Amino acid sequence: MKNKHGQVLIVFVICMPIIIFLLGMLIEFSLISYNKVRLSSVTKSIITSCIDECEKDDIIKLYDENKVEYKEIDVNTDSGININIDIKIKSFLGKLINKESYDINLKLNAVKENDKIVYKKG
Repeated sequence: MKNKHGQVLIVFVICMPIIIFLLGMLIEFSLISYNKVRLSSVTKSIITSCIDECEKDDIIKLYDENKVEYKEIDVNTDSGININIDIKIKSFLGKLINKESYDINLKLNAVKENDKIVYKKG
């Protein structure tokens, strides 16, 4: 029987960087997804608490209290609440994939109809 330890070592050395890269990409996409869901959740909570009587400054203050570091925010309270918010999150593998940060945008419109809040994205 021939000794095949050398072949196994070569396969391991070739596969290990690929496995590490795939794990890094998994972390990268998980961070992006987490921040999208968190932004949506915080926005819906703010709308729920402010649907009746908040102004633009109150809504921005609530984002600050929830530690959402937004790049740009646009709030319109004429008919319901319309929020357009942009955030920037830092990349986990920035140097490796040549992407320092990701921009996440959320547009959410909410109107109170029959004592229920109706959300519309976009």
